[in-house]
Amino acid sequence: MGAYALWGRLLSWRSRWPIRSGASRHSAIGFSILEGAINLVQLRIDGPRPVVSAAALIEVERHIEDLLEQPALLKQMLAPELKHGFVGRKIVSCLPPEHFRLLYINYKAAGASSVGDAILQQVKGRLEGPLENFVLDYLPIRSQSAGDEQLALVAVAERSVVIDFLEHFRRAGLCVDALEIAPVAINRLLASVAAPDNHHNSIAISLGRYKSSLAVFSGRRLILDREVMLGERDMVQQLCRSLDMEEAFARRMLGQQLTPSTDNEASYATGLPETVGQILKPLFLKLSQEIEKATLYTASQTRGEPIREVFLLGAAGQWPVAKKVLQDIVHLPVQVLSPVSTYQPLGEFLGVPPELAQQCLPLSCGLALRGMSHE
Repeated sequence: MGAYALWGRLLSWRSRWPIRSGASRHSAIGFSILEGAINLVQLRIDGPRPVVSAAALIEVERHIEDLLEQPALLKQMLAPELKHGFVGRKIVSCLPPEHFRLLYINYKAAGASSVGDAILQQVKGRLEGPLENFVLDYLPIRSQSAGDEQLALVAVAERSVVIDFLEHFRRAGLCVDALEIAPVAINRLLASVAAPDNHHNSIAISLGRYKSSLAVFSGRRLILDREVMLGERDMVQQLCRSLDMEEAFARRMLGQQLTPSTDNEASYATGLPETVGQILKPLFLKLSQEIEKATLYTASQTRGEPIREVFLLGAAGQWPVAKKVLQDIVHLPVQVLSPVSTYQPLGEFLGVPPELAQQCLPLSCGLALRGMSHE
């Protein structure tokens, strides 16, 4: 459906991984562009399952778009890290959210061979411009309704934007094996440790700087991806206003890395978690309202199956207070995925070395897992 696949098909990930004899096989490098950092993770298989072989977290002071426009500088920044344990220069990355749209498409197909054509016909009417100007990929969402109408999640990006994005990487000495969207990579990561008969619904919330994303998974299927206009900056500013403090100190409070440099700062240490939790609770209530909406949608698609677990990613995953406040509000188990070793099943499954634990972030791990299963 286009020269480049934006995101890989959601595969039926199995709990058994291929056992290969001879030399170990390395994955493409999971390459995620974060706010203020670039994260790299590579896996290898030389036994019954993949393990982390190399990882790096590179802090970036300038905006990532500026860095991509200077591929020579990006290449220079990456060179020292790529020499430490990484094999090859093949990467799997994500197209930034601002460069694509997600559409929900209802379609009817006579058979599996006509699914793509049926979805394409429905998408045409929602595009502004000729079809050849876009790159499309889709993921069927098997509806539980009795009718023959089905639902698909479709990613749409301008072809010129995708080609430019790929060209930036090429000029930086990297070879893009595939582009995906973040929820597909996260779902792949969670599916890697899920039991084959696991059909539970779960939500993954990734808190970004200015807005967040909320993705719902039903077993091993992605069924919803939605933006939430609430970000890390909102929470930091709420603390600053409420406690009349500088942003840097507010961030330290959120991470519970309090090393007071003045008596005034030290006075905030008493009752810190409870105070911060009460201040941020209204914002987490807003997040819980989005979770409730997603729960209702999920129930309509899965015959009433409830949400059973929440996974927390991004900045909030590193705030101990966030897990507690959210768990108290939604009355569901909340698991933290940043870094992946924080969630014990993933840390054990991927054999994350202690010295690389902080560098193994979930999105890059999910990207690196692409193509590593017995498919």
